[in-house]
Amino acid sequence: MKTHERNRLFRVHALAVGIAAALAVPSIAAEPLFQVPLYGNADMTRYETNNVELGIGYPDISGSRYKFGEWNGLFREDPFAIANLNWLSRDTASGQYWTVTGSNLGVPTRQIGGTFGTQGLWGIAADFRQITHAQTDQGQFIFQGLGSDRLTLPAAFAGITAGNSQPPANAAGILPFEQSGFGVKTERDIYRFGGTWQIGGGLEAIANFRYDQRDGTRITGAVMGNSGGNPRSVLVPYQVDDNTTQVEAALRYQNEKLQLSLSYWFSQYRNDQNSFTWQNPYALISGWQPNSGVGFPTGFGRMALTPDNDFQQIQATGDSTLTALLEELRGYPVPEGAAEVHMEGEHLGVVMPFKYRTDQGILNFISTTTIFGTPVDVTLQELAMETFFPADEATAQALRQMMSPG
Repeated sequence: MKTHERNRLFRVHALAVGIAAALAVPSIAAEPLFQVPLYGNADMTRYETNNVELGIGYPDISGSRYKFGEWNGLFREDPFAIANLNWLSRDTASGQYWTVTGSNLGVPTRQIGGTFGTQGLWGIAADFRQITHAQTDQGQFIFQGLGSDRLTLPAAFAGITAGNSQPPANAAGILPFEQSGFGVKTERDIYRFGGTWQIGGGLEAIANFRYDQRDGTRITGAVMGNSGGNPRSVLVPYQVDDNTTQVEAALRYQNEKLQLSLSYWFSQYRNDQNSFTWQNPYALISGWQPNSGVGFPTGFGRMALTPDNDFQQIQATGDSTLTALLEELRGYPVPEGAAEVHMEGEHLGVVMPFKYRTDQGILNFISTTTIFGTPVDVTLQELAMETFFPADEATAQALRQMMSPG
């Protein structure tokens, strides 16, 4: 067995202490030997050899600096382990390969996974990923039962007599009931497994499985009343406890004349909480019907949460016109002097250059498209950025001349 030479190397970068102070992030992130988990995933692929990074960090996130760890898992002022790894092997003779990668293993944004297979024949992949959203660790609420599906008020609570004044007229009597230091945090665990199999004869089978589990609390606006009745509201944490299962399976066939695909998708969402209830802290106000039981202490509000749901889809596609299209293209007349197989300046087997005619001559570019790998926002999920780079020295020199003063 002939294995790539880099697979014989295995280095460990031992880091005694890494001080990840929020005010010193730029200097820490620039360290080439390790990456404090500030940006989601530590890029272990920057090493050409197998590597493990180990160390200890300490985040200074007291007080208002808590927001520093909202998405990166560093929301506690405690020591954390710096642990990243990249271990891979490829047999150049048989095409067999395997990889094991891990990043941010010492904090609750950890990710670990691996692949195994034979190039061109079959392959499987599995990984586990955590996404933590820590909104606050200093939430102040007057309710009891925080973190559950039903919030009630303390027995001695007298109600909020807000009227039209802010803060409420009886604010001094409310303050003793405030409970501070409640942490609002949601954790998502993601398990993924998938594989492909080149069956032979133009057949390919694909299967993917994903399971998401969410647990924790989130902030919502709890409203009492409606637009015709002087609504009042409070910000409260509600319980999150749901999971999603997704399955994809496909069988594909192709030859020179035909392409066929049969696919199946299944998605199942289960929510252990079907509703959220809270006691109305506001005393009866103008606009609310007297003796209706809406106000404090008998009034309660209720919000329906996302219900359980299932989704299934079967899709069959086929195309038998590709050969006819190819023959049509081959029948087009070839311009004189176009007998070369490859374009001049083409990066053979890697990229196709984009040629642009300008006053400075023909400029060659290659392009890359960048997307966010783990977006947590719809806008980021849809965002893609295409960037053009000079494909040769002449183009690079022309661009430098264009940008030079004068």
